[in-house]
Amino acid sequence: MGNTIAMILGNERSRTTPDFIRGSRVRRREEFESAESGRDMAVKREVRAIMAAIDKELGNYQSLAELDFRAGFVTGKIYEKEAAGLITPGYRAELIRILYAKYETIRGLESEGV
Repeated sequence: MGNTIAMILGNERSRTTPDFIRGSRVRRREEFESAESGRDMAVKREVRAIMAAIDKELGNYQSLAELDFRAGFVTGKIYEKEAAGLITPGYRAELIRILYAKYETIRGLESEGV
């Protein structure tokens, strides 16, 4: 009805939704996108922190038994982070792959006496 009267009066409106209603929809979408990007940033920060922990834990060890323990300990921490929802299952798998690649490399060098 509002558009019909506007057409008769020569003030045709292109939409019928008032701005105050549209504004809240746009704001909610922006808040959702902001929260989503904030979560992505938090996950990336957590992944970087875990990678630093991998380097730190595998960097200073006294024996191969301690190296084995530290690798298992970090693996457990990675699983805990995923269970808490701080990282995604995809990142969990990649972090464990990185951890054990470094672990196998160090273990191979140690067993050869380097």
